[in-house]
Amino acid sequence: MTTNEDARRTDRFRRALRWYPAAWRDEHGEVLLGILLDEADDRGHRGPGIGQRTTLAVGGLRHRLRSAPGRSPSTIVPLALATAFFVFYAVVNWSPGVSHPGAIGPFTNPSFLAGTLFAIALGLALAARTGAARATALLAAATELSIALVAAAAGWLGPDLSTAGPVAALGVLAVVPWRGRVAAVMSVLLLVGLSALLTAVDALGATVLTDVPAARVVLPLAVIAAVLLALALAARRATLLERSLPRGVGA
Repeated sequence: MTTNEDARRTDRFRRALRWYPAAWRDEHGEVLLGILLDEADDRGHRGPGIGQRTTLAVGGLRHRLRSAPGRSPSTIVPLALATAFFVFYAVVNWSPGVSHPGAIGPFTNPSFLAGTLFAIALGLALAARTGAARATALLAAATELSIALVAAAAGWLGPDLSTAGPVAALGVLAVVPWRGRVAAVMSVLLLVGLSALLTAVDALGATVLTDVPAARVVLPLAVIAAVLLALALAARRATLLERSLPRGVGA
């Protein structure tokens, strides 16, 4: 590798480290950069791969979103996104005077119940009652998934799993106390990217897999589980990278 190629590779890794706060990079960035470059040499890589970029994003966001004692950004951020989604969803499903199977009051389906639980969970998280917030978030996620499954069986006007799945996954992210917790970017990916992926999976079940009705339920749930597993692995990798810094300076 020429000097110019080596410099470009170093720049690529340095840019990937920008997920971390500037103050943290000033103190620990060069050490972590050296570790990443050594790994790249061992594997013959010319720059950070998708896995490494995800790991650095998760680790950097974890440091950026640390806050005052008692509050957990990794709980607050997913709950804030879930609550914001339900505010939008409530407006979309506001249909006073129109009767549909599954409708409750002015709403076309009961999803507002899960939205209310997410809002309560967010309030608890902001009040630094993280344990209660996580318990309420788990209840909200279970409620939303249950409503979606009943809606699919009874022919209600939503929510379908492509909508309920990502929102319920946000609730799970807020509940599971991973050491390397996932925050803003990962939550947005769940709400937007996973929703699009589940819509595609649902379309596959409705067209190609018409002889296997259960696939339209099982496949989306499998996608949700796979994404959560990938995020957990990235978080763990970020933690291991920081632990490799001298004297635990990455903590």
